Amino acid sequence: MPDGVESHPHPREDGYVQVVSGRIASCGLRETMHVVCWGHKHFAKPPSDMFVQLTAGTDHMCGLKLDGSILCWGQNSNGESASGRTMLSNPSVVF
Repeated sequence: MPDGVESHPHPREDGYVQVVSGRIASCGLRETMHVVCWGHKHFAKPPSDMFVQLTAGTDHMCGLKLDGSILCWGQNSNGESASGRTMLSNPSVVF
């Protein structure tokens, strides 16, 4: 595999209800409302929160949580989150 890319084993006990892709990674929303990501290593460990919808930016992902808040993870080079950091190694609440 190329540098910075990790494989992720995909459990098969349920299906996906949504899959989104950015430039360097993809994430899937499973029927359990949990997220699985693959591609660049910064996406290998998505948040453990439950989501109802996902969206992908170029180098980041965001998800709409059950409580209506939005959580983003990945790169933040264009200010996708209000954190002020360039890398969202920990998910960041946006709204």
